[in-house]
Amino acid sequence: MVLLIRAGKCYTYPMPTQKGSSATATIIIIALLIIGGSYYVYKTKENTGPAKSSELLTYTDSGISFQYPPVLSVKVEEGNVRLSHSISNRHADPCDFKGDAVAKEQLTDFHVSFLLINESLEKYVKGNSWPDWDYVSQNPYTYRSWSGYKIASGVEGCGEDIYFLAIAPDKTLRIDRAWVTEFKPIIGNNEEFLSLPGIITPAQAEEYFESILASLKVE
Repeated sequence: MVLLIRAGKCYTYPMPTQKGSSATATIIIIALLIIGGSYYVYKTKENTGPAKSSELLTYTDSGISFQYPPVLSVKVEEGNVRLSHSISNRHADPCDFKGDAVAKEQLTDFHVSFLLINESLEKYVKGNSWPDWDYVSQNPYTYRSWSGYKIASGVEGCGEDIYFLAIAPDKTLRIDRAWVTEFKPIIGNNEEFLSLPGIITPAQAEEYFESILASLKVE
């Protein structure tokens, strides 16, 4: 009990009890834990790549249609339908084997293109200087009801996977999926690239690719 004299009058106030002090301390600790936890969640989300949206976009043109996440950009060049995603990041070109290329200003972590050709699969491949038919024909691949071939075209982590699918006797779908060389263990600092804010991780890229293929339709 505290005795306070004010203007000739006496007032008494009860002292805080130990129980009240403990309760206050507990509240403060809980508040600090909530703040700390919220910050951790924020930082974790910040480094897990672009936010996903359940609202898929639909592309329909050039004889094909598919759904894709809005984080990807679509561009059409001479019949090639290109899906890509990049972040700003200045770094040396990992595929510069001569050492004289200018630095790259962006890191492209997803790049897939679709091209519909009005020719049979074999005729189309044989009509190109690369890849040659002997190599392609040794790598059969089937997706859904479409049969064809899948090859790896590149060296030292630089290159792409190429799919040739026979859509009809006189129609071929070519899919090119670029490798992200910066993410490969062959690059000494690949972990730095993998931890960059805003990137599409290899696992996310695989999920996007499979989802796009699952929705793919060809006229």
